[in-house]
Amino acid sequence: MLSSRLLLNSLPQCIKRGPYINYSKYPETVTKVIQILKDGIPGDVDKIVSKTGFKRRTLYNWNKMLKLHPNFNPIVKQIRIKSRIFTEEEEDSIANFIWSQKITKGECFTDEDAVEILTDAFLDKHYDDEDFDFTYVVSNGYIYDFKLRHNFVSKLCHLKRRPIQDSNNSTFIDNFIDEMQVLFDTVPNERIVNVDETAIFVSPKQLKIWHSKGVDDVSLPVTFNEKQRMTAVCAIAADGFKFPIQFIAKGKTEEVLETQIGDVDPHLRAFSEKGWTDINTFYQYLNHIRSHFEDNDEIHLILDLYKAHNNDEIKEAAEELGIVLHFIPAGFTDKFQPLDARIFAIVKAYIRHMVRECLKEGKNLTKIDVCEWMSRAWEKLETSMVQEAFDYLVLGEKWEGYDCFDCQIAHTCRFARATPKEKKLMLYDEIQEGSFKDNNGISLSDFILESFDGNEILTVDQIKDYVTSNASVDGIDNIDARINDSIRRLVAIKILNKNYKVATPTFKLTI
Repeated sequence: MLSSRLLLNSLPQCIKRGPYINYSKYPETVTKVIQILKDGIPGDVDKIVSKTGFKRRTLYNWNKMLKLHPNFNPIVKQIRIKSRIFTEEEEDSIANFIWSQKITKGECFTDEDAVEILTDAFLDKHYDDEDFDFTYVVSNGYIYDFKLRHNFVSKLCHLKRRPIQDSNNSTFIDNFIDEMQVLFDTVPNERIVNVDETAIFVSPKQLKIWHSKGVDDVSLPVTFNEKQRMTAVCAIAADGFKFPIQFIAKGKTEEVLETQIGDVDPHLRAFSEKGWTDINTFYQYLNHIRSHFEDNDEIHLILDLYKAHNNDEIKEAAEELGIVLHFIPAGFTDKFQPLDARIFAIVKAYIRHMVRECLKEGKNLTKIDVCEWMSRAWEKLETSMVQEAFDYLVLGEKWEGYDCFDCQIAHTCRFARATPKEKKLMLYDEIQEGSFKDNNGISLSDFILESFDGNEILTVDQIKDYVTSNASVDGIDNIDARINDSIRRLVAIKILNKNYKVATPTFKLTI
């Protein structure tokens, strides 16, 4: 091997000084330089820089690497071995535990809880290692990567009050769901109406604007009363029809109608002392709903337990008008009320957009503006949006309750690395494999599919009758619940196939 002196003399002046040098273009020169650095003769770095034009800082870094790794070669791509504290199988097992035992049971599970579970699992794994540091804690970075690998996300949690679950309450909810299913199977969609009120604020509660980093208090000066709000009572029918809105002004005389609501024709105007729905305003709206029907047949109204709805006077008035009231269980309006669950969010998004545009122009905002925007947003609502909101009510709890990502395969490393097509097949296979089978080993899903003739529309009861008549289910417990689960799985498959379709008031599948 040549000496450092001879190597230095043989070095060519091959580099022009610049901000960046691609050393891979000079493999022979780099090899000689590395050999010189290994010998470690003082002053050689300066001579290399002068001779070749190599960066001094780069040579210092190479020297450091050579002390740690004698075989270091800067022009050979270094293979980084990423250490993992768990194997894929171990991670998948932990992820399935978190999903099945924590998240699906509605527990408050946070990053801190994940750190605790994963740290405990890691310590248990190395319990017999004598030299192991048992002060080890899983890092936040690992938690972040773990969530990415296993389809978990951290989302802003909205605390939602629910009544204490007891047998009576659960029975009330179950009865309501069954009541809705019967209602949509027996009553024309145009006679099923959901009514609810909402508060529309002149100034949106969640307005985010840009500012410099580190500023705590960000304000936007305005010349109007930003706390003003307007009550809007809305009603929609299951066939997609939108009834005129009832705007309620705050005051004791009719004069407030002009100053707070303005001209909103064909929508309705009313007033109350507090600006909220009361017995009088709601009675007026019930009469208006009744006036849209030319016959005297029953109208079915779905509404919450607000005191202006649920009282003896309104119940008596509704009975005289031929309106049947169906009250949603307390604390469940976000799940069972179409307006609350879907429609109001769409309308308020449009209003927030209009508020932002006016604030940009420095305009004063009034209740009249809010009423105008609400009316405009209401007109923009498509019939299909309203129908989908009711589909959610009728089918959401019973039939769409099966989420494709409830499958355990969705929380594995293998799933995370798969292509979209592969992920779809994995979910599809697990959904099918999990379908309950009869005494002869035939999937109930197959019997359900056989019950359909072309595009025939069947009720759920008709499907159940077909399955129980043709499948070998003697002695099998909870057969109705197992058929329902099979239907949910078929719906999930339809979602995967992107051709899922619901025909109300009955359930429709076309595989």
